[in-house]
Amino acid sequence: MDNILEDTATFFKIGPYLLEVKATTVGEVRLTPKQAETASKEPARYVLCVVDLRDLSEEELDVDWEASGVEPLAKVVPDIGNGVAETCFWIEGAKTNPVTIRNESALRYGVPVSIWEAGVSISEWVEQISERLTKPAGK
Repeated sequence: MDNILEDTATFFKIGPYLLEVKATTVGEVRLTPKQAETASKEPARYVLCVVDLRDLSEEELDVDWEASGVEPLAKVVPDIGNGVAETCFWIEGAKTNPVTIRNESALRYGVPVSIWEAGVSISEWVEQISERLTKPAGK
């Protein structure tokens, strides 16, 4: 049986932010080419949120979830666009070389655990963006 949570994602627009939410049971999360392109073109707006399900049993995964159960498992990476930009640059270049790549839409951009685990909690991120959104211009 395939593990559907190995590469699950949901996308939200929150104010000016584009929030990509991914759940993982294996560690590394993968961005599609469109997600990576959007992240690299909109680094100030594109935010990755990873819900870490690696230590949960099948029984724990197979329940109705509430926000209070998800929040402690989530890490938010607000600067993922900067991290993926160079990889996107090289892939774009590879598409125009005389010896080109094929099936680039099937590529996945792997975000290792070390990057997303260094993210902040949802409440920390909300606090950060609240401060930015309410701060008077020029201050």
